[in-house]
Amino acid sequence: MSNRQTHVTIGILAGCGVAAYRAREQEPLNMLLEVIGGSIGGYIGGRLPDVIEPASYPGHRQLAHSAATSTVIGIGSYKLLEKWEELCRSKAECYRRERGQGVLSGFDEFLHILAEIMLHIARGVQIFILD
Repeated sequence: MSNRQTHVTIGILAGCGVAAYRAREQEPLNMLLEVIGGSIGGYIGGRLPDVIEPASYPGHRQLAHSAATSTVIGIGSYKLLEKWEELCRSKAECYRRERGQGVLSGFDEFLHILAEIMLHIARGVQIFILD
């Protein structure tokens, strides 16, 4: 029987792997940020079934722990995942281009860098949907 640590470890490894694969054509720094996000998403995905159906609940390991439920959610959300991926990356690219124009103040440039980083991490975090 799996325990919490096993769920978390497998979730993080799966999240990192899927995020790395999906970011394989990104620049190295963007890929790293998306893999970091994938590890966060994997952690969430590994913990979510036990949050929904805690071990103290009589129905533990039924609906939220089923492979069928995970498959249906994964397949059903795949197109949404692609759209979210495209949105995060395009918004991050907009912030990068605006920074490249050299018209931002120091603080505004910092905010643009932060937004770009957070969008790449958010792109990776969404992996929890597939875990």
